[in-house]
Amino acid sequence: MPLISGKVGEFSVGEAFGVGISKAVTEQVLAPFVGNGTYWSGGTKLILAYVIPKMMLKNQFGKMIGTGLAVDGVEDMVNRLFGDKIGGMGAERGMVL
Repeated sequence: MPLISGKVGEFSVGEAFGVGISKAVTEQVLAPFVGNGTYWSGGTKLILAYVIPKMMLKNQFGKMIGTGLAVDGVEDMVNRLFGDKIGGMGAERGMVL
């Protein structure tokens, strides 16, 4: 299918959906353990984003999980840093699947 196989950066559109799914799922799975929207949660997710594709899942699946975690980790830190200035995005509140 041409749309799914088209490129978005380094990923195909299908893989980009995998990154988005990974971000949503890992955010919910990790929230009870490291919180969400904090520097701690952001740092933890960025460390996992590095470790998972390099040391655990050395394949495209690991790369998608790592990218999803990196996006979520950076989002946590940016929201914590600028949350009150850009609409009070609310640390510790996660979305509900």
